[in-house]
Amino acid sequence: MLNRSRPQASRWHLPPANGQDVPSGLRWSVPACLLTSYRDTPMTREEILLKSIWTMGKLTVYSDFFQQEVRLDLYASDYSLENINEIISSSFTQAVNDFLQLHEQYKPLMQKLLYQHCLDCCASTSYGFKPRKGETEEAANLRKFGVKDEASALAKANLNHVDITEIESANNRIIESELTNNRYVRLIFYPEWESEHGCELILKNGELLDYAGESGGYYLED
Repeated sequence: MLNRSRPQASRWHLPPANGQDVPSGLRWSVPACLLTSYRDTPMTREEILLKSIWTMGKLTVYSDFFQQEVRLDLYASDYSLENINEIISSSFTQAVNDFLQLHEQYKPLMQKLLYQHCLDCCASTSYGFKPRKGETEEAANLRKFGVKDEASALAKANLNHVDITEIESANNRIIESELTNNRYVRLIFYPEWESEHGCELILKNGELLDYAGESGGYYLED
C-alpha cells in the first residue's frame, strides 16, 4: 500500500547557489530526491488578488425588455489587477448595451422561437403528465406547463442569465475573427419543459437571430 502522506522537509538547508543568498521566506529541502520549495508564511489576500489571472465577471442589471433583474456572465480577456487596461474592449462594452437596449420589435420573434422550442420538447418528451379524456400527451404537457400560445411561452421561459464573451473556445465554431468582428450575446433560458439542457437565443450585433437551441449549442454547431 502506498503511503501518500507528505514527506517531511529536511532540516538542512542547501547552500546558496553561485554565492547567491536564499530569498527571505524560502527554504529548500530534498525529500525523496526531489528539490522542492515552500513558504514560511501564507499568501496574503492582496497577493492572491494581484497575482491571479481573472477571466470572468458577474454583473446584475435591470432589463426593461424582460422587466426583471438579470445576471450577466462576462468572459473577457485574461487580466490581473496589476494590469487592468485591457480587461474589456469597446466592442465588449457595446455587447452589454446590446442586451440592455434590446428593442420591443424583437418580442414577436422571441415568442415564436420559444413557443416552437416548447412544442418540439412537448412532442418528443414524456414528462409523466396524465392526459385528460380525449387529450393527447403533447396537449397535456402544454397544459401543465401553462403554455397555450407564443406570448405565454415567453412568459414561462424563465430567463436564467446572459453570457457575453470575447474568449475563443477550443471547441467553438465562432472563430476568433468572428468574435473580433461581431458581438455575440447569449440569452440562456431554463424553462420547465427543458430544465436540463436549457434553451438559448442569440443576439448578434444587437439583432435577435432566428435561432433557438440548447444552452451552448449555437457556438458548437456546424
